[in-house]
Amino acid sequence: MAISAPPVVGQAGNYEIHRCYDRTPFVTRALDVLWTMLIPAIESASYGTGNAAFNAFFKSGSETVVRTILNDVKEGTPKQTLWSGKNRKDTPVFFCVREPGKLIFQGVDIYQRCLRGAQGSAPPAIYALGSNFIFICPTHWQMPLDPTYICPTVVNNLFSGYQLGLLNSMPLNLLHELVHFYVDSMASIQQLEVLDWNSAVLQLNAIDSAKNAFSYVYYVASVRAQCKAFPDPKSSTGRRLLAADVSISDVIDAGGGDLIVDGKPFDPATG
Repeated sequence: MAISAPPVVGQAGNYEIHRCYDRTPFVTRALDVLWTMLIPAIESASYGTGNAAFNAFFKSGSETVVRTILNDVKEGTPKQTLWSGKNRKDTPVFFCVREPGKLIFQGVDIYQRCLRGAQGSAPPAIYALGSNFIFICPTHWQMPLDPTYICPTVVNNLFSGYQLGLLNSMPLNLLHELVHFYVDSMASIQQLEVLDWNSAVLQLNAIDSAKNAFSYVYYVASVRAQCKAFPDPKSSTGRRLLAADVSISDVIDAGGGDLIVDGKPFDPATG
């Protein structure tokens, strides 16, 4: 009996998964884990700053935007994008980047961009601004499938501990890119990328926190891990942001033009 090849297109909820082949189940599993993480995070967000994690990472005034984005991630809500135009709404589509020359967007070989991002490092995933395309890079597969949930301690009103303990997992990597998409779909909000967790708490106001994809990742992971200790955002230390904190390294500007998949323009209607 012949063994059939893995499908080119997979599905997880409303999300399509393209060109992942034998790794499609890992993407599906990562999204399943993410959905279980989002349930308590959305519930906790309903308390606003009455929840310690929400108070730290988002502050008062961002409740509606944060709940909307987290719900959209969970449901895979279709949104209008610059790439789709005014007459269509799209849900994020995942593409696994496995080899050079197979995924070309705006003349850029995504594989090469995965090897060296805007900041010179190899990003685990890339979101194309203005589109619904999320590219899963080779370094994504070096992450654990299940988050470790290592809570930090707080010393002198600063987080102390291993920052990647709340970041380094496949589900949270996908969350980070999905937040980029849903923030991008809100015309009144511009992307912000602040990785440092102390800067995210102490330097970002409510509006900027809602723009920052890493704030959502820290918040969701903190709720899931049941972390208790957070810096007080009202007690500023005067700590300055590093230049690298605000550079978006895992997005590319979509503008206009085609996504070329295996030598052919990608058609969202047919996949």
